[in-house]
Amino acid sequence: MNEQTLNFYNETELWSGEKVKKNHPAMICLCELEIFDSVLSLSYDFITDHKDILKSIKKIQFRLIDLKSEIATHPRFWNEFYKKCKPIKSKDVEYLDNCYQKLSEKFKNIDDIDFEPIYDQQSRGSAHFDYLVNLCKKCEIVLYNLDDKIQDAEISSYIKQYMSKLVDYLFLIARVL
Repeated sequence: MNEQTLNFYNETELWSGEKVKKNHPAMICLCELEIFDSVLSLSYDFITDHKDILKSIKKIQFRLIDLKSEIATHPRFWNEFYKKCKPIKSKDVEYLDNCYQKLSEKFKNIDDIDFEPIYDQQSRGSAHFDYLVNLCKKCEIVLYNLDDKIQDAEISSYIKQYMSKLVDYLFLIARVL
């Protein structure tokens, strides 16, 4: 195989058309976000009786599309990206915070929340959301690794805040189910 053929197998394109190695931090981050999003899709079976949670998860998944798009766009093309997509902004972070606050009202006080991991077979939904919490934390870590590697820009602070709030919200959902 010649070098051009090898590069074909070793490289992929960001959505902006920029060629990067398959192990580029942006690709690793996107892969983790895709896994998280896929597992999040499986959560619908566990929340059919919780209309507010169901509605919020659907909205989160729509926002994840734009979040992934932003990650998959090389920083040099972000101006073009912002013309076509809706980047994660403060209102998205506030939305998650409001979802968290509304759900936390189901507990009389903070001591009513069980912070222990869920080990029993009582609630597969709770265990599923605990798994999502950890997948989301992994996405957050990979996102920060990507931020450290980008040389000509940085990941939006709103994306970082959004992922952090999402971890908190998913954690609380696991305790409610």
